[in-house]
This record gives sequence, structure tokens and C-alpha cells, in this order.
Amino acid sequence: MKKRFSVVIVHRNGADMLLNTLSALTRAWDATRDELFLVDNASTDDSLERVDAAFPQAIIIRNRCNNGFARANNQAIARATGEFILLLNSDAVVAADVLDRFEADFRRDPRIGVITGQLQDAAGGLQRSCGSAPTVLNELGLGFLKKKPVSIAHDGLIETETVVGACMAVRAAAIQEAGSLDNDFFFYGEDIEWSYRMHRHGWKVVVDPAARITHIKGGATRGKRRGAQIEFL
Repeated sequence: MKKRFSVVIVHRNGADMLLNTLSALTRAWDATRDELFLVDNASTDDSLERVDAAFPQAIIIRNRCNNGFARANNQAIARATGEFILLLNSDAVVAADVLDRFEADFRRDPRIGVITGQLQDAAGGLQRSCGSAPTVLNELGLGFLKKKPVSIAHDGLIETETVVGACMAVRAAAIQEAGSLDNDFFFYGEDIEWSYRMHRHGWKVVVDPAARITHIKGGATRGKRRGAQIEFL
């Protein structure tokens, strides 16, 4: 039976953080209409045992090695039955109305392919949720020569070039047309490339500032900061 949202969380260690994310998610989703995939990249702690006990509805995909972010998400996307796919970081906590808001946004405009909300830190301070596609000028440190990204400090949907993938809702029909995440990206950058590719196929990429997501920025890579920075660059 086709679902509304297929929520996909990629995880590697950090059980407490993951359980906090799942607890918030259950307040936002409808168990009769949505499904949950947890793709575990060879955790060595007790994460899976605790998820099994607390969230038996989760469909767990167990990898024997760290498959990276894009490839692990694609494992679940290939099995998902939802009309919409929500990629959610294991360090991102959604507000109770986020899935309903995203659904309403998708239904309002059939050309919307990707939606994110307003990311914020634990204290409610705003984080960057979207941006411009990278260019040679950006990489040379001359990004000020490019148009400035739009502000999202107002109501209504805002079209953008790229979104931050901590909480990224994607229409399944757009994935069928533009393709899944690029497996060549191990961690970082896959959300930017995917947003750009969606644009090239005529899909809108938007931000809904009213949809709030608390993002413990860097939580998923804590303890591996140097390697994460190298991978990002």
C-alpha cells in the first residue's frame, strides 16, 4: 500500500541522539500513512537494540560497513513506497507539524520537487537552510560577486537554488525523473548536487520558513571533526 511519507534516517553510532530524533518524529508522523527506514552504517554501539525496543515500526537496513550518506539513503529510497521521501539527519528534531506542512506545500504546487524548512539550533537561533549553487567564484573566495541568497525571514514559500539536507523532503515523482542521490558523494555535497539536478529537470526547490527543525549541527560527525572537514572541502 502506497504511503504518504517515507522517512529515511542514516545513522552510525550515537543512540541517545537518534532516539531523541525518533521521539520527535513520532509526534509529527501518522503511523497509518507514513513509514520509517533506518539505514545503519555499521554502528558499534547499542543503537539498533534500543531502536528495536522503542520503535518496532522502523524498517532497519543493516550495513556491514560505512556506506556513506548518499549510498545509504539510496538503499532506503529504492524500497520506499511513499509519495514523498523525507531525508532526516539523526541529529535533526522536527516540529510536530512539519510533515503536514510539507504535504500541504507539495499538494499546493505539483512542480515542487524539494522542500526544506527553517533550521535552528537548540536555543532557537536560525541556521542556514538554503543557498546558491557553488561556482568558481565561490571557490576562489569571490562569492560576493555573485547575487546574494534571498532572506527567508518572511512568510510563504521561497524558491532557492540549493537546500541543506539535514531535513529534505523530495517528491518521489521528481526522484523518478531526476534520479536518486549521486553515490559518488560519500558525505557532504550530495544535497547541493541533488538540488541542482532537480532544477535542471524543471522541479522547484523551496524553503518553508514556517516548518521548524532543530539541528544539532555537526552532531552526526562529532568525534570525527578533522575527517569531516576534509571530506566537506
